[in-house]
Amino acid sequence: MTTDTLITDEMRTAWEEAMPDGLAANNLGLLAAQDGDIDRARQLLEQAVELRPEDGIAWTNLGYVCASAGDLDAAMHALARGSDLQPRDPRPAHTLGRIALARRDYPTAESAFRTALLRPPDNPAILTGLAAAIAARNRLGAALELLEHAVSLDPELAAAWEQIGVVHYRRGNLGLARDALRRTLVLDPNRATAQHLLVVVYLARGERAAAECELDVLIARNPAVPSYLVDRAALCFDAGEWDDGLARLDAVLEAEPENERALRMRDAVKGRDGGE
Repeated sequence: MTTDTLITDEMRTAWEEAMPDGLAANNLGLLAAQDGDIDRARQLLEQAVELRPEDGIAWTNLGYVCASAGDLDAAMHALARGSDLQPRDPRPAHTLGRIALARRDYPTAESAFRTALLRPPDNPAILTGLAAAIAARNRLGAALELLEHAVSLDPELAAAWEQIGVVHYRRGNLGLARDALRRTLVLDPNRATAQHLLVVVYLARGERAAAECELDVLIARNPAVPSYLVDRAALCFDAGEWDDGLARLDAVLEAEPENERALRMRDAVKGRDGGE
């Protein structure tokens, strides 16, 4: 949802003077979105699709704006309409798939990604999204095939490598999961979800020192994420470092007094001999 040309005051005035007009409403809606006025942008784009109901671009832009506003039902409806009206453009279907995947609507996500993959085929990002939707439905072998194809097309696509790590982990292939997640972090060191899963993989492999090191780096980059701090406290308790572990839990509970995992862990530790 960007414009590649410089919008002059004269152009803006011309569009405003042309109202009500579907094309002008679409263009003004884009400008409003770029200015951060999402409510005005949505109003204009809704007017655009009312005036030009077969304008796939306007429907797609409306979908983007609705997603920005947090109205995901409306966004999915508009993007589906935009996709139908633009059979050569993968973007509305791709965005629809990403929204559906985030909402755990895996059938819709899979369908949308498959549609996007036809426009054009072999797009690594779309392959990765489709694989995530398929993996969420426990079709891990098919997901892995798609992901391997994705990284053959784009060896530096961190999202695909992360998904490969996820799939291998779920299949119990811990060595392959570790290697894929390490590759992810080489490509994108700030990818916290991959780094957290790598901690889990290291622990499952009995590589405690590597897990501690990775988790400390993760906490340094994301010091306010309670789950990471609780994980680190658990490692402290496992090593018999009771005071350090309890101090970490206290820090979590100071920020989130109702954090159930931290409360359970603290109660369990204090219930042990020597836990005080």
